[in-house]
Amino acid sequence: EKKITLLLFALISVLASAQTINVKGVVKEATTGETLPGVSVVIKGTTIGTETDFDGMYVLSNVKNGAILVFNYLGMKAKEVVVNSSEINVSLEEAAESLAEIVVVGYGSQRKELVSGAFSSLTSEKITESNPTRIEEALTGSAAGVQVTANSGSPGASLNIRIRGITTNGDNSPLVIVDGVNIGSDLSIIDPNDIEKMDIIKDASSAIYGVQAANGVILITTKSGKKNRKTSFSYNSYFSIQEASNKLDLMNATEYAVYVNETEVADGNSLPYPSLNTYGVGTDWQNELFTTSPISSHTFSANGGSDKVTYGVSASYFDQEG
Repeated sequence: EKKITLLLFALISVLASAQTINVKGVVKEATTGETLPGVSVVIKGTTIGTETDFDGMYVLSNVKNGAILVFNYLGMKAKEVVVNSSEINVSLEEAAESLAEIVVVGYGSQRKELVSGAFSSLTSEKITESNPTRIEEALTGSAAGVQVTANSGSPGASLNIRIRGITTNGDNSPLVIVDGVNIGSDLSIIDPNDIEKMDIIKDASSAIYGVQAANGVILITTKSGKKNRKTSFSYNSYFSIQEASNKLDLMNATEYAVYVNETEVADGNSLPYPSLNTYGVGTDWQNELFTTSPISSHTFSANGGSDKVTYGVSASYFDQEG
């Protein structure tokens, strides 16, 4: 009887161990292939689970065959996987719709639906959509209630930004804050490719900045590294040609001479240009003045971070002739 009992106990132990396995694997981001630290891995329906380490690896012991593992990570779509092997590698996709849109305000940031003031926001994708040479150009037609006008027709010239129209304090320019620092009204020092987000506050929400914000506030958040991310490099370059898009249809030298002759004859005067065959086409001074000129831009950036520090650095070169 003792032998039978011992054999039965051993058989039960073998069957129990055959129904559970140790599961391990790596969790990565689907788009970049980078490992994700801190991903929650939980057996569905239980409180048993773990988190991925710095290298995105996880280990779970004594997991039943057929159990469901639930992978959760902030900003990613949750994923459920049925346990059918001892190694399960998972790729998580970004869930942009699950992230509440954030609006930067003077005293920090809030979710968009909690901000009652009048504001407009531009993302980095919207800003770089048209490859603006200056930040002001990105605001043209993109932010309701914001007027952008040119100071002159010179290439690269600064633009006037009006958020609340023309005021009586002598200066109509809005206050510009970049990562919490007042940089004045000169936006040429900021590369559009370095901007993560731009919020334009138009009403009393900007009162925290005092009288400086009487003309509205432009809050710029620049791109920076993220925690526990490997160093990533980015290079953006473009080359284009600029030219006058709407030229006047002018008369050549002979046509102008004919026109002047006709007006003088109508007034009863003699012909100022009797020899029309000698003038030819002449010089088109409009074409001489408006020539085609190149624009080139090069931007290089690197960012990343560890669990304690984040970093980001960028350099840009922009050349606009004309």
